[in-house]
Amino acid sequence: MKLLFILLNTWILSNKPDSLKTPLSIRGNIQLTNNAISPVPAFSLGKPALLTTLYLQKGRLAFHPEFNFDLEAKPWSVNTWVRYQIIQQKNGILR
Repeated sequence: MKLLFILLNTWILSNKPDSLKTPLSIRGNIQLTNNAISPVPAFSLGKPALLTTLYLQKGRLAFHPEFNFDLEAKPWSVNTWVRYQIIQQKNGILR
């Protein structure tokens, strides 16, 4: 977990003059659920949980971590995605 934050911090703070042309897009989402159902039934928590999602995108590269906790602040699941947009057009995006 610490390594993830170090890499993320390095990526955000490594602004070169050329990289300032493409802005960093940051979005987030926090959800509170009452039953914590997972797409895989074996990983369902079955009690209330806090679901957090962070979206970081700069140019074509995107990083999407998901951190899920139960209400006693115990980690339930962590899911991270790194995506690169191969084709980027006005009509649509291919990932």
